[in-house]
Amino acid sequence: LGAETIEAWAQARPVVSVNSPAGRVLIEHGSNGLLVPGGDGQALAEAIIALADDRASALHMALAGRQCYEASFGERGVVDAYGELFARLAREAPRGQSASDNPAQTHQGIEGSKNG
Repeated sequence: LGAETIEAWAQARPVVSVNSPAGRVLIEHGSNGLLVPGGDGQALAEAIIALADDRASALHMALAGRQCYEASFGERGVVDAYGELFARLAREAPRGQSASDNPAQTHQGIEGSKNG
């Protein structure tokens, strides 16, 4: 998933990552981070030096990463994603389903009878 990228974004830090499938899913090169070829230590060093030398770009990428974090992984982003998931599941649920067909409601009923 790229947990290191998400953690860096949460702290508004610029990110340099390997140009891998996970890296490309999260990072838009030059916008919210930098991608370098895997196994290329020289490219990694050059990317880090470039960010150290260009504080404005580093800050821009750090803030863009923080926005990505908030939108997708922050509290509001997660709540919104779950809301969208639940709405989609409700739309796709078969009509006429009884409460006993719903495992969540059945589980609550069992738990309630133990406590009552």
